[in-house]
Amino acid sequence: DPVTGLLPASEEQRDAWVRDNVYSIVSVWALGLAYRKNADRDEDKAKAYELEQSVVKLMRGLLQCMMRQLDKVEKFKYSQSPMDSLHAKYNLHTCATVVGDDQWGHLQVDATSLYLLYLAQMTASGLHIIYTRDEVDIIQNLIFYIEAAYKVADYGMWERGDKTNQGIPELNASSVGLAKAALEALDELDLFGANGGPGSVVHVLPDEVQHCQSILHSMLPRASTSKEVDAGLLSVISYPAFAVEDIQLVNITKEEIISKLQGRYGCCRFLRDGHKTPKEDPHRLYYEPAELKLFENIECEWPLFWTYLILDGIFINSPEQVQEYREALEGIMIKGKNGVRLVPELYSVPPDRVEEEYSNPHTVDRIPMGKLPLMWGQSLYIIGNLLAEGFLAPGEIDPLSRRFSTIPKPDVVVQVSILAETEEIKAILQKHGFNVETVADVYPIRVQPARILSHIYARLGRNRRLGLTGRPCRRMGVLGTSKFYIICNSIFTFTPQFIDQQQFYLALDNRIIVEMLRTDLSYLCSRWRMTGRPTVTFPISQTMLTENQLDLDPPVLATLRKLQDGYYGGARIQTGKLSEFLTTSCFAHLSFMDPKQHGKQFHSSVYSDDDEDVIVRPSTGLCSAEGLHAFHFADDEEGDDLTAYLDQLLESGAPRPSPVTDKPRGGLGLFRSAAHQTLDMVSLMKKAKGLNVQNVQMYIPSKLFRARHPSLHLLESTLPQDCQAPRMAVSSEIDLPKDSSGQTDYRALVEQLKTCPCFQDQADILYILFKNKGLDWDTELHGVGTTVKDLLTELYNKVGAIRQWGLIRMISFMLKKKVEALDEACSDLLAHQKHLTVGLPPEPREKTIAAPLPPDELTKLIDEASDNNITIAMLTQEIMMYLAMNIKSQPSLFSEMFRLRIGLIIQVMATELAQSLNCSGEEATESLMSLSPSELKNLLHHILSGKEIGVERSVRSVDASQAISIREVGNVGATKSERAGISKLKSDMKQVGTLHCLSSGGSSTWRRSSTWPTTCSTKISMVHSLIEAYGLLKHMRVVKPRFATMEEMAAFHTDSYLEHLHKIGEEGDDDEPETVEFGLGYDCPATEGIFDYAAAVGGATLTAAQCLLDGLCKVAINWAGGWHHAKKDEASGFCYINDAVLGILRLRQKYERVLYVDVDLHHGDGVEDAFSFTSKVMTVSIHKFSPGFFPGTGDLCDTGLGKGRWYAVNVPLQDGIQDDKYYQVFRSVLQEVHAMFNPEAVVLQLGADTMAGDPMCSFNMTPVGVGKCVRYVLEWELPTIILGGGGYNLANTARCWTYLTGTVLGQTLSSEIPDHEYFTEYGPDYVLEISPSCRPDRNEPQQLEHIINTIKGNNNNNNNADISTVSFNPQRVSKVTDIII
Repeated sequence: DPVTGLLPASEEQRDAWVRDNVYSIVSVWALGLAYRKNADRDEDKAKAYELEQSVVKLMRGLLQCMMRQLDKVEKFKYSQSPMDSLHAKYNLHTCATVVGDDQWGHLQVDATSLYLLYLAQMTASGLHIIYTRDEVDIIQNLIFYIEAAYKVADYGMWERGDKTNQGIPELNASSVGLAKAALEALDELDLFGANGGPGSVVHVLPDEVQHCQSILHSMLPRASTSKEVDAGLLSVISYPAFAVEDIQLVNITKEEIISKLQGRYGCCRFLRDGHKTPKEDPHRLYYEPAELKLFENIECEWPLFWTYLILDGIFINSPEQVQEYREALEGIMIKGKNGVRLVPELYSVPPDRVEEEYSNPHTVDRIPMGKLPLMWGQSLYIIGNLLAEGFLAPGEIDPLSRRFSTIPKPDVVVQVSILAETEEIKAILQKHGFNVETVADVYPIRVQPARILSHIYARLGRNRRLGLTGRPCRRMGVLGTSKFYIICNSIFTFTPQFIDQQQFYLALDNRIIVEMLRTDLSYLCSRWRMTGRPTVTFPISQTMLTENQLDLDPPVLATLRKLQDGYYGGARIQTGKLSEFLTTSCFAHLSFMDPKQHGKQFHSSVYSDDDEDVIVRPSTGLCSAEGLHAFHFADDEEGDDLTAYLDQLLESGAPRPSPVTDKPRGGLGLFRSAAHQTLDMVSLMKKAKGLNVQNVQMYIPSKLFRARHPSLHLLESTLPQDCQAPRMAVSSEIDLPKDSSGQTDYRALVEQLKTCPCFQDQADILYILFKNKGLDWDTELHGVGTTVKDLLTELYNKVGAIRQWGLIRMISFMLKKKVEALDEACSDLLAHQKHLTVGLPPEPREKTIAAPLPPDELTKLIDEASDNNITIAMLTQEIMMYLAMNIKSQPSLFSEMFRLRIGLIIQVMATELAQSLNCSGEEATESLMSLSPSELKNLLHHILSGKEIGVERSVRSVDASQAISIREVGNVGATKSERAGISKLKSDMKQVGTLHCLSSGGSSTWRRSSTWPTTCSTKISMVHSLIEAYGLLKHMRVVKPRFATMEEMAAFHTDSYLEHLHKIGEEGDDDEPETVEFGLGYDCPATEGIFDYAAAVGGATLTAAQCLLDGLCKVAINWAGGWHHAKKDEASGFCYINDAVLGILRLRQKYERVLYVDVDLHHGDGVEDAFSFTSKVMTVSIHKFSPGFFPGTGDLCDTGLGKGRWYAVNVPLQDGIQDDKYYQVFRSVLQEVHAMFNPEAVVLQLGADTMAGDPMCSFNMTPVGVGKCVRYVLEWELPTIILGGGGYNLANTARCWTYLTGTVLGQTLSSEIPDHEYFTEYGPDYVLEISPSCRPDRNEPQQLEHIINTIKGNNNNNNNADISTVSFNPQRVSKVTDIII
């Protein structure tokens, strides 16, 4: 249409679809670029200009359609409802909508994202599409519209949602991917081009981009819950989005599309797609899931997708792929008028040949149907031809260089600046050796909470004339708070969101704080993509001290020490002062906050002549006063609170020198000056409170605010803490006063608060007022204006200070506190193909969540499912967040679970507590509510991992969180029948169908087949027994090992760690905070006897090393060893001491150069860390490396530090690798390493968790493949220690290590397992061999070649070794010692 600039879908369908229009415009843009590039006449230049102006007209036509629906854009930012979404098609002549909000699947985030992506690309190419500041604000709000794509269920690019076409929206990878690409392309883009300024720049929050990336990576290669794979994903993994950074994931997704969806005429959209097939009933809109089988093997094939594969071949520089698909496409195109070749919409099976196609798929000749041409496909065909014929280069159609997204990013060093809230805390930190500053010391850098940054970004895109309110005030992620900001010409830094104690109570638990810090640092290390290093500002506040306020809480202290060591949470850390990081950090200039754009707005304050004295402190320009509550202020409700806050902060917060005057000021003048300054600071504090800034004294450093805030006159509790146990229902002991009519006298009830000494009773009274009068009811307690909410907030602060977790949760429920990222946690779980249920079983009380929900709807659903039960409502929020944290870090925990039933999980927890504590269900529920957040998370992890746990009451009464101790133990407190009951209840968590609700009176622990270290002992016993059964012991010498001494283990481990481990071994877990800080807990339970067990393992490896030193043998074996994860002062990954490091150190007494080779499934991080700075020990680790897989280290680029640079070799592999390919990689790497390093001794760690059939479900190896690797190393004829390691299928581990023992001895073993003690464990086949499974191999040959070539290049940096050729004959090994515990 020449007026609107819209293009119809076809001659028959005259409406304008957004997606078809965008792709059509792109082909015109490409033609314009080609004319511009190849213009040799003025006529060509004119044609280029005409085409470019046509592009502007067409793009602005779509913009006009969206501008007419700005009310929907505004609503959708908050509701994320399909009813409030932009429409997908418009009237060609009027730009108006053509169908109702509920008559079409309008919510297609990918369509809006596609428009914004090309708007960015075209603007970057020099086109001027956006004309005014109003239009800039519109684009900024469209960014807000798509930035939540990772948690928005939409209808997807096929406008149908769920595959059954029943109008059910779902999370679609195509929408998430295109949104991610659009957000990245638009970030910091000037929409006015070269002629623009700060006001025409649009901004994107980096955390929203990374949320999209995380969800996208977790979904691929699957397209959505209902669609296994979708050919539309080609637009995400390749042109135009290039949204996936992992090249392996790109290749896997493309392979899935081609292998499953490609036919003779193109690709079908997805499996069992009934669109336009002969079996489709045109009179029905949808089908039941079971009916979709009708369309299997007869899905229509779309030539469109071959145009994507042509473009993909061009961008990856694959001429063969381009030629293949160009020839295939031209063979099925149809000639139109004037001989122009057209791309048809699809090819369908003829109705009379359906049965033939059913029987022999892809053999029947198909017929073209649908639109001719399909504008979408025709446009991509034109672009592909322009690129293939050389009229355009890839960089011209992709000026923002999105095609380079898969290039590996450099290592990231995270900068951490530790700040002290007060001078007293600074002194405590200095006592421990931490040189830190206070918030006041870092001036002129301003330190503010993340909440202020949220308010700042909420100003973006605000336009009153258009009715746009800007960005919703959402939480800020760690990527956003890890930059320096220039705001109003001042430098700001912001503290992480997770330390906000008032929003949700998790921040009151210091163990959760340090765990979130660890998670955020790891996240920064893997996700940072901006220029400059990330800088985390971590404040140490009063809540991070011990109860007596004299020292740091042990978990916080231990974390600070690890930060100082330079490595924490898988991230490389550099600590220092903020001023030292200014030159290396990432900076962002928030120009939309500049004074020239918004001006300063000052709020007035008034004061009384009766105010008490104030004292000016000339050195700081700040004031202190008594009786601060005597001041009164006038609020300017029309003003901009944020601007006023920032302006006044910049005016008042800066240290100012005292003015020099000739005449001394009188007392009255001094007083007036001080009063004015005090009023400014108090006004500033009040504005901060209005912006929900808590702990104001930290961010506005002044002694003025150090005094305690005026109390609302609730009494302090005088009862001992063990009398403060929470009650989840109002106590019957409270005598409710009655009025003359017999009704509850609420005023008299308020009076009871004045004399009530118990926090629990105060909470009960306030709960009654909350339920019957509401939060805003004025209690008139000591005057007008004291609401129920005010009293609850005061009580929340008091119980928070003493960590009364039951009361904290109860009050949080009344104050409607919620996890800010709850909807993100829900989306994370759903993206991993899990369904959620909330509420206690059975249905209909238990509600299922199958698609992301907006935050308010999610909270409302939880409340409804909980029947307003405080326990269920609050624990559901917590557990949902913990589940999301666990599924990202340990996805294997959820491998057997399709539906995560949170209500059932709560029942399991309560049942565990009831049995272990021998108490009633009601008491167990109260105990559950009394657990600290970290203990609750610990309990959840134990339940998910299947570990047997014990729960007991603590004899110490420090605080409520210590009333109960949770730890992993042996069999405790449960009869056989009780164990069966709890096992049934827990197994129900993994079921999909309807389950029965069980009471909380069952048994208390969750039992595996065996517990650690019992599992390890059984494993080694099985190995020894099988070796003995095969008669191998007669070919070797069995040496009885000794226990390692404390001094021998201290050669690597710290004294404090060993002493604590020894104490735990003697007494069991005594619930001390240091236990967790030393890594004892989750996968390294603190159980009695563990020290002796660790000393035995370490002693066995030391004995093996000594045998080599004494010349008793050439090979020594300790299958119980290989504890390669343990750190200097921390247990990790089932490893309490690092026997491999101890053995290497012992070998170094004789051998100059020792080579450590680790073929365990997991990275040998502990050994690599121990020797990362030395060139005398070289470490080689071949392992699985992928996001979220333990321990998260061991990337190809990790090559050692300092003198140890290039002496650490990491070979990261993916799932499914088999023997031949593994051995090829092993031999290639070890050949290079041997030539370069020329070792004198070798330590081999041979973890068996790489075996097919291992519960880790990763590699697909057999003992034969590992045996070839062992033979290759033994050919060097060097002194060699062989250690065990992982292996969680006990029978397969015994098979593997027995086979390897035979390999070392040169013995061929019979296939049949000999009869012995553990014979029945090897059923049903009772053979030694392990057969590989059908698991696909995710290791691309090109990637393996890249790994090997990289390692070769690294080794060339240290080309200082002789290459010696040796041969190995097993008969020449005269003495081989087998050391078995």
